[in-house]
Amino acid sequence: MKKIYLKKSNLKIRQKTQTLCFISIFCALAISISFMEGLLIILPIMPPGFKPGFSNIITMFVVNCIGLFPAIVITTIKSLFVLLNKGTIAFIMSLCGGLGSTFVIYLLLKIRNTKISSIFLGISGAITHNLIQLFVSSIIISPSVYYYLPCIILFALITGSLTGLLIKSISPYLYKVFGFI
Repeated sequence: MKKIYLKKSNLKIRQKTQTLCFISIFCALAISISFMEGLLIILPIMPPGFKPGFSNIITMFVVNCIGLFPAIVITTIKSLFVLLNKGTIAFIMSLCGGLGSTFVIYLLLKIRNTKISSIFLGISGAITHNLIQLFVSSIIISPSVYYYLPCIILFALITGSLTGLLIKSISPYLYKVFGFI
């Protein structure tokens, strides 16, 4: 059988195409998970607009495996989906919180001299996301939203831990499926 050799320029095009396909797949996954989170029943003890943030698993994985820019693209597209479904204020809050948590996770992953657990990454992303959303809502709505701060931090600790555990258990399968190993 004859071997096929790719020119360097063709190899770069192939890598770019593969990266674009991965980003598209991960966008679809993040949007699907975000949509399914919106279907969850919110209990009365939960803060308004509460979502567990499971779609951030995709962002955390993409930041780690592909890079910051693809994760920003996924976060932005996921926020545009929120704009179409829930309106402008939800879009602004989703975009600001999502971008902030993506940058924090990226910066934490860049600290390579220490081992950072996935649970710590999940909690850091959740707390950042919630604090930025609280800040944005204090500008848009009223500074009185800061009364939610203890409740929001408690839920960020719970959901961030859960997200971290999920990414830890799912990552080996994602690596295997998408061939990042």
